[in-house]
Formats: sequence, structure tokens, C-alpha cells
Amino acid sequence: MLYKKSFTHPLLRYLSQEEGLHVLKEIHDGCCGSHIRTWALANKALRVGYFWPTMKQDARYLVNKCEKCQKHATLIHQPAELLNVMLSLCPFSQWGMDIVGPFPLAPEQKKFLLVAIDYYTKLIGILVQGIKKKLDRAGGNWIEELTSVLWSYRTTPRGSTGESPFTQYTEQKQPFQ
Repeated sequence: MLYKKSFTHPLLRYLSQEEGLHVLKEIHDGCCGSHIRTWALANKALRVGYFWPTMKQDARYLVNKCEKCQKHATLIHQPAELLNVMLSLCPFSQWGMDIVGPFPLAPEQKKFLLVAIDYYTKLIGILVQGIKKKLDRAGGNWIEELTSVLWSYRTTPRGSTGESPFTQYTEQKQPFQ
């Protein structure tokens, strides 16, 4: 086995392109897969401890080949704007609430999700921005899907910080299944 030394990660196991594609496919659409985009997919493989020279190109190829990603991906065609930042001095000092849905009818007649958002961490805000699509596709089983959707969000590195929410708030290496 061959390993690559890294400044920001522990030793990275060097994979062949075939092994790398298998790892990317498992991260992308495996049991905990979240159909993440190219940069996040390659970065997640790197964080787990794998490396091969063509990992970014392979991630792009896999995402471009994925039928689900091509059908359901959100493409933003408007220029970026300045954000209106809602300041909060410390975690849990200011909260907001939102109702997400309607989803397909679940057991016990549930079709909405009440979400509390901490303005400091903004961890749950992603539900409002895009995960609703995945829960919609789950049909009446969206309550069972919610746990895996949140796990996927919490362990996927964000483009703005390069870190996953799990890593940012626990300062530990993220789990991988």
C-alpha cells in the first residue's frame, strides 16, 4: 500500500483510478449518499483519507454521469449578491423558526416540518434551501429519510469554509460509513 503525505490531513491512502471511482460512487450514491456536487464529493473522499491523481476529474465525470443529479440539481443563473448577515454573538442566543413543507402525507397525518434555526450556527437552514427536494422524493417515508438527510448535510464540507459542520463544531475527524 502506498500513502501520500498531506499538510492538512493524516496520511492519505493512494488508490488506483478504479478503486477511486468505487469510493466516489459509494460516497455519492451509497446508503448514506447525498448526491453532492463535484467539489464536495472530491473533498469528502480526501477527508476520509483517500487520494489519487485524477480524483477531481473523476468526481466531475461521476456527477455529470449521474442521472438523478442532472434531473434534480439546482443551477443558479443569477449573479451573487451581498448577504444581509443576521448577527448573533454566541450560539443559541437568537433563534428563528420556519415551517417546511408540505410534504407527502406521512404516518399520523404529518406533512409539515417545524424547524428551529440558531442564527449563530445556521445549521438547520439548509433544509429550507434544498433538502426539501430529497424529502419530497421519499413520498410518505420522508420522516424516516430525515435522519439520513441531516447526517449527509452535517458531514459534507461546505464550499465557503472547506469544513463540514460536524468538523467545525466538534473539531474531530468526521465519521464515514
